[in-house]
Amino acid sequence: MRITTDWQPGALAAVIRLHAEWYAHHWGFRLPFEAKVAAQLGEFALSLPHRDARLFLAMADDRIVGSIAIDGRDRGSVRLRWFIVEETIRGGI
Repeated sequence: MRITTDWQPGALAAVIRLHAEWYAHHWGFRLPFEAKVAAQLGEFALSLPHRDARLFLAMADDRIVGSIAIDGRDRGSVRLRWFIVEETIRGGI
């Protein structure tokens, strides 16, 4: 297991998939939620690299199994976003 801020092909799709699957299973969230995650994550990704924002990816065997973003682009606050890991690795990265 490793954590990286280096861009990985398919990173957006992987993070969106993790959120869509978990929230659909546990909360019944459907397409509107997935679309919102996709839009917001896409907008965030287009701002990278940014000195006040980072997307961290948890990698296992060259696949993305988790993510977390620190978004400080709004000078008034810092947000923790897209924090998720696959259920198979919960309990420790």
